[in-house]
Amino acid sequence: MGASGVLCNFENGWAYIYYFHSLITAIAFVAWFILFRDFPRDHPWVSTSEVQCIEACRPASRTAVPYKAVFKDLPFWAVVVSGFGNFSGISPLIVFSAQILHNALGISPAATGLFNSISFLLQLILKLSAGLISDNWTTNETRKLRVFNTLSCGLCGALMLVMAGVHRSSTATCVFLIVLTQGLIGFNSAGFNKAAVVVARYARWYSFFLLRIFLAETELLSAVHFTHTIYERSCIA
Repeated sequence: MGASGVLCNFENGWAYIYYFHSLITAIAFVAWFILFRDFPRDHPWVSTSEVQCIEACRPASRTAVPYKAVFKDLPFWAVVVSGFGNFSGISPLIVFSAQILHNALGISPAATGLFNSISFLLQLILKLSAGLISDNWTTNETRKLRVFNTLSCGLCGALMLVMAGVHRSSTATCVFLIVLTQGLIGFNSAGFNKAAVVVARYARWYSFFLLRIFLAETELLSAVHFTHTIYERSCIA
């Protein structure tokens, strides 16, 4: 995002942004093609002992998913509701933060790229830190999930409520809240993302399925939210 903000200041900068990201995507695809295998035994970098260890932990047979029991399980729905809050509340801000900073707050393209880069750098640091803390914390998994879900979804939700009451003329405060909110969602690496595996367990694929539906729904509705923001700014102006 920092590079995109800088490129926007040059003539035909938008075209170079697409070229730049296309190059990165091509490099990532080639790396994935070289490194990824469907099965561990097919990977040249996985030793025989590693393959044996992986296959020893694999269940001997697949069991049918008890859908009725899944729908009655409260921890499962807690994971789903947490994911809905994350995708419906935080994702629209992350997806359209650049447009909000530039179009609604009047921040320059270069500064918009810089602020978004800072927020995602903070998010990366918190994701890694939360994972390490969760792995080394000796308390039970339920307490870990509650703490990190509160720090990610709960704290971000509170900040967004505060943000809603700040007038756009307080540009510095708005920018600070947007950057901080996007960064703090990094705690979700040890929150609902982990909860989908730890709590849902055998039904984790189904919880991920529901979460992706929420994500798709959010992306569609986000366009409406963003359009309303731009329209509101034009009316105020």
